[in-house]
Amino acid sequence: MVRLAPKHKYPGPLNECTKAFDYLTKDLGVSPSKVIFSGDSAGGALCLETLIRTYSPGILGDNIDSPRENFSMPLPAGILLSSPLVSAETSSESWRLFEKKDIVSAALGKLIYKEYLGLPHVNIEDLPIMKLHHIRKNFDRFLPKHVMVFAGDKEVLRDDILDLAKAVKDDGKHNVLLFQEHYAHDWFMIHEIIKKKDKAMIDKYDEMFVDFAVVAVDEAKSSASSPASSIIKETLDNKLSGKIISVSEATPTPEISFKLDDTFDLFDKVEFPKPAQYSPNTILSEYTIITDTVSHTPLTT
Repeated sequence: MVRLAPKHKYPGPLNECTKAFDYLTKDLGVSPSKVIFSGDSAGGALCLETLIRTYSPGILGDNIDSPRENFSMPLPAGILLSSPLVSAETSSESWRLFEKKDIVSAALGKLIYKEYLGLPHVNIEDLPIMKLHHIRKNFDRFLPKHVMVFAGDKEVLRDDILDLAKAVKDDGKHNVLLFQEHYAHDWFMIHEIIKKKDKAMIDKYDEMFVDFAVVAVDEAKSSASSPASSIIKETLDNKLSGKIISVSEATPTPEISFKLDDTFDLFDKVEFPKPAQYSPNTILSEYTIITDTVSHTPLTT
């Protein structure tokens, strides 16, 4: 569990995210190609910075064009970003329209910066991750092949989120699934703001995410065939097509067959440090949804 502000300030939560990813991949020997990153709001920023620090840390320095440095392990299979914080800008049209109506406001932002950074006055641009909105190409240095993004039509961060999603899509190396609904910030995660008549919509999107995760991991499994000493090839088949999908469109469940005790061929080709009791045939080494509760629920189809 990530320790929270104001007692634990940045970069504390970020360090815990990077340590958790290291523990999963290095100590437990789980391939990143079996991992789906997920974060909402500031958690989306944590996910993105964790990936950048792991695969292309030079971006957070003085050079946003810094190349990927870590080829010793593959990228994660996919990432879900729900209303992610990706820019410090507050001058967009969505900020002008919804600043007094959205859950997020300029005043709340200042309070978060104070509690999160521990400073009475802070320029959020000083946060390394806020350089992200300046990146316009080569997202494959740190971003997984499959990207799922949720944004609200009535949230202040809308324009920045859509701008990032478009930049990633225009880069031409990712399957980007963008979902928008006429709601405020983080509607996909904060179900309390969803009207009763739209509750079925959330169930539909939850199903889409499960399908997305299964397809992304399955494709990563089939593509992870290069040895660790080589540049990881990412020529995944385009099962998800990358188009923008509306909730009214039919979304059939992908025809994927797997067993929980299957193991990926990657472990025969890429060496990850393994603890003495390492067992690749556990549920943890395959498909698992980890929540903030004490139980781990295996993903089934």
